[in-house]
Amino acid sequence: MSAATATNAVDLNSNALNKWAFVFNGSASWAITGTASIDKLSIAQGTVSFNGAALHLNQLSASGTAVKTISFASSSLQALQGLSIDFTGITINSDNLSSIIVSPTVANTINVASGNFQGFVSLQNGAVSITGSGQVRSIQGNGIVRLNGSLLVPNLTLSGGSQLILQQGATQTFTEKMVFSTSATSRVAVKSSGSAVATLAFNDYFKICLDFIDVQNVNVVGTSIVNAGAGSTLTNSLNWLKLNCSDIVFPDFSTSYPCIKSSVYFTDKSSGPIVSRLWAFGDPSSAKQNTSTLLNPVHYY
Repeated sequence: MSAATATNAVDLNSNALNKWAFVFNGSASWAITGTASIDKLSIAQGTVSFNGAALHLNQLSASGTAVKTISFASSSLQALQGLSIDFTGITINSDNLSSIIVSPTVANTINVASGNFQGFVSLQNGAVSITGSGQVRSIQGNGIVRLNGSLLVPNLTLSGGSQLILQQGATQTFTEKMVFSTSATSRVAVKSSGSAVATLAFNDYFKICLDFIDVQNVNVVGTSIVNAGAGSTLTNSLNWLKLNCSDIVFPDFSTSYPCIKSSVYFTDKSSGPIVSRLWAFGDPSSAKQNTSTLLNPVHYY
């Protein structure tokens, strides 16, 4: 489809276009709706928007060097026979309600390149390989997740029986939460793709408590406290704790009115088996007032 500057509505309805290939080219916009099945979708120039669409397709890709954008608004993409998505050269605009659905029994590959997909990847007992240096806001469900390159994944939620396979020699970064729903008989495997070590980086300050996971050749780095849990196994994997979550002291606090020449209120948000507290305010000119053992002290700077 080629157009100049107009915005074009493309309603695919629920048609079975399993052997059709759509190519979008021109400095225009196309708004795609419907629940159709198509073989290939390629964009050479312009903006393609999925507006409430729920498409089954085999391939999404780009061609040429012209500026191109793909937008997602409450939409989903799912495999027809096998799903291959390549966002190389494409600017991604997406809301957090849009999804890429990983189907079982077929190959699912996603290359986010350097893009930022703010939707979520939904695992439905399938396997997916995600590659790139960009961001996928959330990965959730049950299945096999392979992360390649140097991705940023703020949220990861997996259920028992899942596998998280990380590219050996590479670092994947997590910034918000990692939650595994596991039990002694339904575990999650976290492992490197090879004999060399992979790395999980946690760049924010969180207490992450897991249990019943099996970690192999995966190191942890960063500022978070990451606890594999007392029911987990660790093989050739550094910087994990292996304790009951309730036994871990996690120092944390917040402040109100943090200004010079004012009273700053400190609120203790720590967790764990805390016996006592000692605050040091970094204000030696205040002499004895520079420390406190109160739960929620106030200090005048």
